[in-house]
Amino acid sequence: MREGIRRAIALGAALVLCAGCFAGCGSKDSSSGKEGSTIAMEDLDYGATLRIDKKAYGVPLQYDKRFFEDEAALQVIGNYYRSIVENDPALFESVQLPAYLDYTIKTVHNSEFTTAELVQATHDSWVENMNGDFAYSLVDIVGCEVTRTYTGITTILDMLDSIQEGISDRIDCIYELTVNIYLTPADSGIIGVETQTKKEGQVLFLFHTDDQWYLIYN
Repeated sequence: MREGIRRAIALGAALVLCAGCFAGCGSKDSSSGKEGSTIAMEDLDYGATLRIDKKAYGVPLQYDKRFFEDEAALQVIGNYYRSIVENDPALFESVQLPAYLDYTIKTVHNSEFTTAELVQATHDSWVENMNGDFAYSLVDIVGCEVTRTYTGITTILDMLDSIQEGISDRIDCIYELTVNIYLTPADSGIIGVETQTKKEGQVLFLFHTDDQWYLIYN
């Protein structure tokens, strides 16, 4: 059964919808560039103003503060990663659009597995990778893109409309995040640093609709 679940996860596009439009991508502060030129803070590339928060979101999270002025968006990201380490299906469900989660279980997984079984399988695979219980030493959001529709954002909106008619019209905006996850043994006490064991380049789609954040993970 466990192997069947893992195969289903590998085959299924397990997506997590991140709700929310990142309010105000940057302040009006400025920074000096080459030859004395001045560059507005909001015009700097993602990563120019990194911040690490070790406690507020349940996991040590590093992000560019200009892109995440709404703390609710960061909480959704933190809750998603917490749901895996804590093996908590209710927390996992809380970050997903209900209609999409229902679609995933019924269509992608043919109703063969429950949400609890899917979360359990993901948790177990990470435990196996670490040879024991694990924690996050760092969840590092290394990229944030807004207009890269060629990566599948348009397709995702179309897909969402197919399972919940007209929802794309209620999505304020959608972002594509790239995340590196660093793992450490659960009892190591290491927090907020990059460790040797990592899962690199995970893609999250984050969006906001009806005053709620959701995410889709890849």
